[in-house]
Amino acid sequence: MGLTGSPALKLNLLTQILQDGHLVDDASLVEIASAIVAARLPDNSWVRGHIKQTLSGLGSSSIWSLYAQIWLASKYSSNDELMAIIDTKASMWGSNEHLTRLVAGMFSRFVGSPLQSKFEAILRKAGGFAISSVTQLHRELANTVAGFTAIRKFIVAHNTSLPNRISHAKFLMLLSLLRNAGIAPVAVTQLKTIHAVALTDPFYAHLVP
Repeated sequence: MGLTGSPALKLNLLTQILQDGHLVDDASLVEIASAIVAARLPDNSWVRGHIKQTLSGLGSSSIWSLYAQIWLASKYSSNDELMAIIDTKASMWGSNEHLTRLVAGMFSRFVGSPLQSKFEAILRKAGGFAISSVTQLHRELANTVAGFTAIRKFIVAHNTSLPNRISHAKFLMLLSLLRNAGIAPVAVTQLKTIHAVALTDPFYAHLVP
């Protein structure tokens, strides 16, 4: 599923499908969230309104609907809104490995923000190897040169099949790197140049330090 052609108009269609309550397949909910996250949408009140309706329509009644909700929020919601989902649903995602890895991957959304300590406290309480391995990766990306060096070839590669030339998962890794004060300014400039398309996505632009 994709949002090619007129992404904003297709967003309206997806919102209606969710509100009508006809979707019961968890895989379809994840596909809808993934398609919206991959799209380049204008930042206006119409789009933001539909994103909020979509988040509400996804709900969090099942593991995969919560997965879809967190994935969508990780691009389009504020730190406070994303934290509210993570905090209130901790008992649900904390017992599922797929969800714990997903939540741990939100590290780059909170690192350097006033919510970082709260986020890390929630992760410590949840515990588990999946969380520690994912957060360790993002900590290295955000704080060490070695972390950058280890994924340099991977992070500079484009995916030309995507509107932003980068997957959302890779963008979250890039976001951690862009918060790394230890990386040489010339390397940061290179990263921003290589991923200029993604960084001009209005919703990604809000997240970049």
